[in-house]
Amino acid sequence: MTKRAPVGRTESEIRVSEPGPAPKAELVDGDPDMPPNPAPAVARAVRIVNYLLSSPDGAGVTEIAQALSMNKSTCFDILKTLTAFQVLTKHSRYAIYRLGPLLVQWGMASRRQLSGRTHIRESLRTLVSDIGLICLVAQVLADEQGIVVVDRVEPARPDVLTIPVGYVVPLSAPAMGRVVLSYMDEPEALRIARRLNMINGSQESAFLDQMHKIRRVGYATSAGEFRPEFNAVAAAITRGNAEIISLLCIAGYTHHLLAADLDRLGERLSGLARELESHASMASV
Repeated sequence: MTKRAPVGRTESEIRVSEPGPAPKAELVDGDPDMPPNPAPAVARAVRIVNYLLSSPDGAGVTEIAQALSMNKSTCFDILKTLTAFQVLTKHSRYAIYRLGPLLVQWGMASRRQLSGRTHIRESLRTLVSDIGLICLVAQVLADEQGIVVVDRVEPARPDVLTIPVGYVVPLSAPAMGRVVLSYMDEPEALRIARRLNMINGSQESAFLDQMHKIRRVGYATSAGEFRPEFNAVAAAITRGNAEIISLLCIAGYTHHLLAADLDRLGERLSGLARELESHASMASV
């Protein structure tokens, strides 16, 4: 659960370079046509489920292992695990595996989330068309790992600041990060702020006052704080004004997004977030 937090550096990316190379990953079942995966067991499980998607009558372990060029013993162990979690089911008399009931729940949840994301994009298109700036949709990562950009809506202009989907913003970011911290309990927000060297002991009271203000007005701003060449403003879509569902962030170069316009756009972005919260609440009824 996310509670009090700062808004962030969505800006942190002005066509930023891509992250450094990941550790060398192992090929899935030695297949060069399959992308390397750092978790081969998970990749094999996904391949098995995908195979059964196209097998309405189900399939046995020998057929699946042969079709996927997989070790039979490994295939059996994965099938057994997937069955235990109801991702798959096994025929009571024959060793035939089919898709399980848990996938129905996953499908329904995915459909609801996709519907919500589609509505967010439609709402942001109107805003982006009006202001001519990029607007990001982001989500908070677990274990204080930061905030990841999961979607973006860009205006039809070539000179706009662009930030890639998948870009990770630290919790110390002045716009999105502060929004996140503002929804946290005070001790937790202070602990993170200290760990990230955002404050020292004499600044704690002022920091908490800032968090209270962000929570009250519904947005946080960054006027060249993260990088001098661009500004940003962010707001949160919440569940019951307690748990952050997603973050919205408008970012732009300082000559496109003026510091004098940050509060006005913050109020507009916060209002849009409240509208999206209302839509999400009605959709879940």
